[in-house]
Amino acid sequence: MRILGMLMAAIAIASVLIEMKAGLARWFWLLLSCIIWPHLAYFLTRIRPNPFKTEKFNLMMDSVIAGFWVPLMGFNLLPSVLLILLNVTDKVNTAIKGIWWKALVVSLVTIIMVAWLYKGPYQPQTSHFVILGCLPLIIIHFTVVSFNAHRLIHRVQTQNRLLNKLSQQDDLTLLFNRRTWQQKTQSLFRHPQFS
Repeated sequence: MRILGMLMAAIAIASVLIEMKAGLARWFWLLLSCIIWPHLAYFLTRIRPNPFKTEKFNLMMDSVIAGFWVPLMGFNLLPSVLLILLNVTDKVNTAIKGIWWKALVVSLVTIIMVAWLYKGPYQPQTSHFVILGCLPLIIIHFTVVSFNAHRLIHRVQTQNRLLNKLSQQDDLTLLFNRRTWQQKTQSLFRHPQFS
């Protein structure tokens, strides 16, 4: 998801950089932050002894990168809002407790620091060209996240049905367990079918 999301973000950011006639340094930072970083983050998670802790660090680095780009794009409204919004949304989707607000704070602090140090142009207007550059990020990212959420929900529902069955029946004999027999008997006595 990180590789796809950052690639789509790179297209949106590149549209702003083209319009701004940005220098080589910003293009190099785009290559490093949106193309190389996702692969490096995946590699680090794979080789470290504690992948969960490493991935939490990677998620915070994603937030730094998103925040870094907002001032570098001159606060261009649509891509700036999209980067921060999708960054926070991705953290919510991880289901790691409290990480989304930490990511938001990290992004906002990064925006303030980079804006203070960089002192670049303030150009919040979004042109049609930049809107077109943002469409892949909006359409593809939200579609992939939605399908992924649907897949996870389906898996949880399947597991819940299996757990329900296992809580009522013995897996080997397929006979109801004692608790299920008691529930069915009590229900039968409460609603007798024969009078």
